[in-house]
Amino acid sequence: LMIRNTWHISGGEGWCANSSNKRVLVTHSDGSQSVQEIHNDLGLKADDKAGMMKRLRGQGIDVGDIDTGGAVEEDTDAPKSAPPPIVSPSFKSSFTLS
Repeated sequence: LMIRNTWHISGGEGWCANSSNKRVLVTHSDGSQSVQEIHNDLGLKADDKAGMMKRLRGQGIDVGDIDTGGAVEEDTDAPKSAPPPIVSPSFKSSFTLS
């Protein structure tokens, strides 16, 4: 795994699977989405969207658009509350993490 990740060699299964190659959310021309690995990602800059799309197409993937952000939307309707204070019995003090 260490060699596979160091040299960005695709493949492997389970805990032996490559985890260093760039993965992006691909929107296909039919509107469906899937997460795809860019097999040959060495030399790609993080903001080179055109280069990523070109390499994915070279892998035979139908690419309409890609998203590299990987962001998760927050639930804005959820109430915001402070975490409970942490009490340390050994030091007889309490503090709150924020």
